[in-house]
Amino acid sequence: MTENQNLTPFFRFLQLLYKYKKFFLITNTIVFLSAVLISLILPKWYEGRVVFIINTDVDMAGSVTSAILGNVGLPQGILGSQSLILTDQYINFLGSRYILDKIDSIYKLQEDYDVKYRTVFYKKVIQNTNFVNNGDNTITIKFYYRENPQKAADIANSFYLELNNLVTNLKTENNRKVRIFLENTYQETISKLNVAEEDFMKFQQSTNIYTLEEQIKLAVNNLYDLESEKIKLEIQKLYFESLGAENSTEYNAVITKIKVINSTIQSIKSKDEYIDIPLEKYPTEGLGYLRLLREIKIREKILEFVIPQLENARLEEQRKISKLQLLDAAVSQDYKAKPKRIVVVFVITFLSLISTILIILIKDFVKNNTNRLSQVFSD
Repeated sequence: MTENQNLTPFFRFLQLLYKYKKFFLITNTIVFLSAVLISLILPKWYEGRVVFIINTDVDMAGSVTSAILGNVGLPQGILGSQSLILTDQYINFLGSRYILDKIDSIYKLQEDYDVKYRTVFYKKVIQNTNFVNNGDNTITIKFYYRENPQKAADIANSFYLELNNLVTNLKTENNRKVRIFLENTYQETISKLNVAEEDFMKFQQSTNIYTLEEQIKLAVNNLYDLESEKIKLEIQKLYFESLGAENSTEYNAVITKIKVINSTIQSIKSKDEYIDIPLEKYPTEGLGYLRLLREIKIREKILEFVIPQLENARLEEQRKISKLQLLDAAVSQDYKAKPKRIVVVFVITFLSLISTILIILIKDFVKNNTNRLSQVFSD
């Protein structure tokens, strides 16, 4: 007893292992062999892997979107931030019930997983998928399937195809909304321009007023420039709303610009901040001339912007170029993705070693305390 107490903890531990070596070796050998057997009989899971790139050039080169953004004059960083928004958005699309239902309709995965409830099925599919934002405008889709490498590849490819179809349809629908908005703006502008021109002609015939001072012309130029800029911002505001980016910094910047322009327009109409003499002080005929001329200039300026954008929008709506470009399609793998047999054996064996050591320590502790208690009671 005294000899044991003089040993260091480490040598005491080695002594215990030697004392229970038979139990230690037999138990861990059995567990090791069992772990090897388990690793061999576990089902093989194969990975289907797809990599694709988000092609922002589809919208940013020669499209109505490019024209809108370019004319509004937003900071250059908007393209990069928009790309980040799209990447996160597409990852959310991939995990949506819409795409999961599409995949299930093709491959009957709910029957394959043998689950009763739809919610459980969705969780099962998500557990067997991994959508990775690679940080360079590319996304990787990984899908794991048991015992069938070809099906794992087919399902991974289907995720990409269904996302591509969804994105293409959404892009077409967004372009349709922009085209309708521009068409309505065009028709409304033409109607108002015709009325303004007729009213202006009648006004000139009745008053014989055909020119005004340069101050009035300056006010008119300021107003129609501001009004046309406001229309451009309204069009861009619709574009951001079609993307669901109402919370973005760029969207808030557009809203602020619209408010500032509205305030400036109101000041030009009612104050003398931008011209030497307020408009209200001019003769009634002069004000009538100004209003009619301003209306014509505004409508002409709007048409200068709307007509080319409308033509672009009509062409863009007919385009079927995908925003997603496939880099690596999934192919049937000849090597399983999981389970990792070495890892399985290592983990089980390691846990067994720890468990047997704890059992030996507990047994020794109980034995030592039992002897001490027996001595106390015997005394």
